[in-house]
Amino acid sequence: MIAWIALVPIARGVAGTSPYVPPGLALPLAAGAVLLCLGATGLPARALLRSRPVAADGSSGAG
Repeated sequence: MIAWIALVPIARGVAGTSPYVPPGLALPLAAGAVLLCLGATGLPARALLRSRPVAADGSSGAG
């Protein structure tokens, strides 16, 4: 969305028209971005939550 705010005025100034992205290209691009975001947040979170917190710190737990 932020890139779109910058892209539209530049494209209108240079080409005199708004940028056009065909839906057949925009939908897979958006889906890929969503999957990338989910993977980038989900995989590390899953890896962190996989082990027990006490066992993950490397200590034996004995006080």
